Amino acid sequence: MKKIAALTLVLVMVLALCACGGGSKNGPNGSYKLSGIKIDGEDYSDYISMLGYDNYTITFNSDGTGKLTGSDANVSFKWDENNIDDGTDVIPYTFTSNSVSFETSGVEMTFTK
Repeated sequence: MKKIAALTLVLVMVLALCACGGGSKNGPNGSYKLSGIKIDGEDYSDYISMLGYDNYTITFNSDGTGKLTGSDANVSFKWDENNIDDGTDVIPYTFTSNSVSFETSGVEMTFTK
C-alpha cells in the first residue's frame, strides 16, 4: 500500500511539473530572420538585402530574454507575452505561429522562422 501511495505521489509531482512547464515561457521561443520592413508605411521588404539588413535576426529564449542582432545591431532584451523591453523602450509585438512583428519609431519589422 505504501508503494502505491508513493508512486501516486511521484506521478502527481511529475504532472505538476509538466503543467508548469518547468518555468519556461510560452510564446515566440526560437530565432527569426528579418523578412519584412516598412518605413513610415512604405514597404521596403524587396530591398532587405540591398539595405544590408539580410543578416538581422531576433531570438527569444524560453527564460524571457532575447537578442536582436544584425550588421549594426546587438540589442539584448527581456520579453513577456505582449512586449519587448530593452531597458529603454517597451515595444509591443505581435506573434503568430511562425512570425514576430513590431513597430518602433516609424519602422515596422517582421521576422519569420
